[in-house]
Amino acid sequence: MVVMDTTRRYTFSSGTRASAIVCIASLLLFTVFPCWLIWWSDEPRHAIIGSPVLIGLCISIVWAIRFYTRIYDSVLLTAQALVYESTKGTSVTVPWEQIVGLVPHSVRRRYDVLDARGACRMQISYELDNFAELEATLRNHLQKSSPNGTMTWFAKPAGGRVIVAICGGVLALLMFGLWFDGMNSKSLFVAALLVVGMAWGSFFRIEKVIIGKEGILLGYWKRKITIPYASIKNLNLQEDYLPGAWRDIRIERFNYRHIKIEWLADEAASLHQDMETAWKAATLLR
Repeated sequence: MVVMDTTRRYTFSSGTRASAIVCIASLLLFTVFPCWLIWWSDEPRHAIIGSPVLIGLCISIVWAIRFYTRIYDSVLLTAQALVYESTKGTSVTVPWEQIVGLVPHSVRRRYDVLDARGACRMQISYELDNFAELEATLRNHLQKSSPNGTMTWFAKPAGGRVIVAICGGVLALLMFGLWFDGMNSKSLFVAALLVVGMAWGSFFRIEKVIIGKEGILLGYWKRKITIPYASIKNLNLQEDYLPGAWRDIRIERFNYRHIKIEWLADEAASLHQDMETAWKAATLLR
């Protein structure tokens, strides 16, 4: 159970509401191009290329509209439970002892809050004001309720699967175009870049960091790296960075190459602090 003195409410800011409207309007405007390819272009292949683009835009518009319909909802955090309050007059209350996990969604930018059965009890958007504070509360609760005391940080956006999907889709469209025009050096170069992008998204784009009692686990889509605390020489946080961009955490290891973690600059300092605290605590126990 979370111990706190006051009830806290998390809502969407007016800036987020305005951004949602701009996003919907922009997506509607972008649909003009694939519509032109499908219905007004004289090239038959343009219709085949424009169709998946139009479908993707329509799905994005539906997601954006659904997000906007929840823009006046709020999340209430109390000592007893987490409460999702909807403007439709309904609310969902989940006691803290029933919250056992979070599932991140990079594209839709939200967490699914899971109970012991694995059922999603509510959805929490990354766009809430002071979301980092709410996320930290959830993360600390899950660490305390975890049998082995692990703390999990999820990358936002993780993007590995999204990168693979985008590169794969563009590669499929490129292969379709080559079926009409034939292969050339430029198309081969672009195809190679797309394949490299898919490999990077699968094996090198970090999705989560799990801080345990014995070491740190770095989770990628298609691989995992376990770093025992005994092998860590130092943890360095990048000093010069752009706010809102990426900030590096460098893990120096004995007898091994260092590992660099790229993380959102706004969260990197807190992640580095949690990693360093666990590492130093494990070092004192040895």
